Amino acid sequence: MKMRAELLALFPPGVAGAELTCLEQAEPLLAEERAGLDRAAPRRLREFAAGRHCAREALAALGEPRAPLPRRADRRPEWPPGIVGSISHSSDYCAAVVARRTTCAGLGFDAEEWGRVTPELWRRIATPPELAWLRARADDAARCATLLFSAKEAFFKAQYALSQSFVGFQHAAFQPARDGAFEIALLREVPGVGRAGDRFAGRTASCARRCYTGICLPAAAPRG
Repeated sequence: MKMRAELLALFPPGVAGAELTCLEQAEPLLAEERAGLDRAAPRRLREFAAGRHCAREALAALGEPRAPLPRRADRRPEWPPGIVGSISHSSDYCAAVVARRTTCAGLGFDAEEWGRVTPELWRRIATPPELAWLRARADDAARCATLLFSAKEAFFKAQYALSQSFVGFQHAAFQPARDGAFEIALLREVPGVGRAGDRFAGRTASCARRCYTGICLPAAAPRG
């Protein structure tokens, strides 16, 4: 199914998406996509098939062919030339967003269930200032922790299209803003993405069950 308008609104025009709320509705994997999955558990296969189904539907919504999306050596999808994309799984939910590289240099989408980011995980995902912020949130801390985690995950996915490297949770800082907006600030230089102190804007949406976050890293302006 097409992605809901409130989730597409996390991104600028030119981004297309698709989502599934019942993973069993996914089409079977294409032959090229099954490579390396012979020993995968049934649950992993179900999630993988749902992700590829959503990605192909998103490509179709963008006006692109429903091409096979095999895994690269780094386990990321092999997007068609000129395309960036992001896939997210959350329990029985899956979604994918795609855009042309002329629209986005990097694209990140994440969905997380409220309450899954427990206090035991906070030290792994939060910088010391973020830990202090979470502890000061009292009854709202669990939701804030979920939002923080999801926003960083969306940024990590978006930046990977440029850096081809992983950024740790301690190397990016989350800052909430008004009206469903947030910022991620780099705490160290990431080649191809930015220097320490550079900030990247994202947006969030929610429902009773989940938090959704999205970031589009803008494409570089063409040189005159």
